[in-house]
Amino acid sequence: LEVGVDKPRARLRHAMANTSDSAASRALAAAAASGAAGTGASLAPKGRTLEVGVDAVYDLSKRQPGEETPQLEVLPITMYVTEYAERQFSQIAVNGRYICYGLRAGQIRVLHKETASRALLRGHTQHIADMAFSPSKNSDVLASFGMDGNLFVKKIVAPADPNGDIEEKCLLQVTVMTEALPGTVMTPKVRWLSKSKIVASYADGVFIVDVAAAAAASENTEISLYLSPGSFGAEAPDGVTIVSPMAGRPVVTDMSVGPGEAGRLAVAHHDGTLRVWSQAGDTFVQDSTFSPFDETPDAPLASVFFAAPDALVIGGEHNNQLSMWSLPIGGADDMSVSPEHVQTLSFAPSADVYNFAVSAAPGARLVLVSNLKKQALYAVHFGEDAKCGFDYVSEFSTTMPVLSFTALREDGAESDEPTTGGAGTLQLYCMQTQAIQQYALAVDRCRPVSCVGDEAVAVESSEYSSDEESEEEEEKAVPPLAAAPATPAPATPAKPAKQDSASKLLTPGELMSMAAGASNVTPTATAPKEQPAPKAKAAPKAKGAPPPPQAPPPPGGPPPHARGPPPPGPPPFHGPPHGRGPPGHGPPPHGPPPGHLEGLITGLREHIYNDMAGFLAVSAADAREERASREAAERERQKQLLTAVSAAITRDLPVAIEKILKKELGNTVPLIAAALAASSGKAGGGSDDAGAQAP
Repeated sequence: LEVGVDKPRARLRHAMANTSDSAASRALAAAAASGAAGTGASLAPKGRTLEVGVDAVYDLSKRQPGEETPQLEVLPITMYVTEYAERQFSQIAVNGRYICYGLRAGQIRVLHKETASRALLRGHTQHIADMAFSPSKNSDVLASFGMDGNLFVKKIVAPADPNGDIEEKCLLQVTVMTEALPGTVMTPKVRWLSKSKIVASYADGVFIVDVAAAAAASENTEISLYLSPGSFGAEAPDGVTIVSPMAGRPVVTDMSVGPGEAGRLAVAHHDGTLRVWSQAGDTFVQDSTFSPFDETPDAPLASVFFAAPDALVIGGEHNNQLSMWSLPIGGADDMSVSPEHVQTLSFAPSADVYNFAVSAAPGARLVLVSNLKKQALYAVHFGEDAKCGFDYVSEFSTTMPVLSFTALREDGAESDEPTTGGAGTLQLYCMQTQAIQQYALAVDRCRPVSCVGDEAVAVESSEYSSDEESEEEEEKAVPPLAAAPATPAPATPAKPAKQDSASKLLTPGELMSMAAGASNVTPTATAPKEQPAPKAKAAPKAKGAPPPPQAPPPPGGPPPHARGPPPPGPPPFHGPPHGRGPPGHGPPPHGPPPGHLEGLITGLREHIYNDMAGFLAVSAADAREERASREAAERERQKQLLTAVSAAITRDLPVAIEKILKKELGNTVPLIAAALAASSGKAGGGSDDAGAQAP
């Protein structure tokens, strides 16, 4: 079951944009701004301070004074039931425009953040094990690796018409033909080296693909890859470099690419070893191998992340331990220096821990860990010099287990300027057992009070910021998003542009930030200045009165006052404007009477309900289509099974009959021989008696 709620939200945002001058929108903005103004105290950290560089244990069952487990602010994206499974599968990927997540049958659902358009990417036949968007800012290229051995690189194309369908363009399909050993538990992984190169692992094999070169060398963008030891080097397809072939070694469980143009490659293995590779031309060369956890040296590693070019965070089995290691700067040229252990943070008791870990860098200096067994999320903070170790850990509760998630820094620098010491907000897009949801995590709640300012990690790489020409080309390929009709300019300029720069999913936290940013001051000081002009036009419509010349003021009422020249026919105002401003000073600051506001809200509610009903109908159609696809696939599998059984019967039945006949004949022959012997003996004895009696 997959039910979307994103389209009504997008429509709601457009409706709010279209009525930005109305009393309803101003009331919502004022209330949200008032709420945002009082959220500073709630951002105070409630976690635990760690001694930097000293091993520590975080006991889930114990709390120190002052520690709390706050509930994260959540926004549902779509309702989709995912089976609870403890595995390290990255099944959701998000960029500035799209949300993608894997479905049970291997398809990938695509949601457009702004227009709520949907698409279904097909090609995989089994679960998606890993997926990631290209790091290029304006690129919507998605790489996905499934358990079926297929690696797809596809470009998601937005429709020219906002109401059109999202399209896909397959740039490359790599099918790994070498089969892993029976019983091998695999977790295929894919990472982007640059905006056009990827590195991937399958079983114990590691290979690099230049997407553009490989696609140009293939006639139909499909290539077959053999990762056997004999395929190392020259026999690899064009555009593919085999770093390490499959040779029956322990499988790869995770990979991480270091920041920078010459970033190193860290590879975690199932036998508890970690290998670090350095770039050497178009491939990598291994420069160090070590076991991060001495107590459990053979336990499989679950994750690995680069906290800095010379620092690694390594997750132990089930990510129940996080260990910081310092790497030598020299890389492959300096083999005399080995990686050094800095600090280990352990989660206890281990029976209550199965963690899925994600690095929040470069958006923040955090490693985020979700505990599937406890419906909790832990944020582990490390200092500006990552090699010093961890200094803070915070715990937050979630509404249901988080099976897989990704962290994205979506608020720009502009939104952080008014906040003293603010570090911004991370948006966590989560695949959970009952829904796909978005959580807002303020970085200020995840670090010591002594930390101030933004904590985004600088990445010195030209690959993450494309040149102007490539950006312009990609912007032409992707049409601009639909914008709301223009409205009269408010008294405070340049603020609506700030609202547009916020998250396009319009989370509750972002709604408050947008409202607060729209006025740049407290609502009570700004709202009355921006309201009079629109309200003077709306008042006659709300009362439904006849034209102004036919509506004289009642006797005894205060004479109307106007700002400057009086308008041609606004109705006079009777009485003070609810205690705000001097009595009789034009239209009241609160705008139209409550009846008009109620009418606006009622109309907006009906509009939302209608959109939701239509969207549910579309979702039901998609569900039927997916169900039909699954049924067709099941029928095909049954047909193949029947064919295989029939072939087996045709091939094996004669052999079985022959064996049975031989066995039965073998058992019967002695009996027949004995019977024949007895019969012949009786016949001979009778003849002798007859001969004896003849004389």
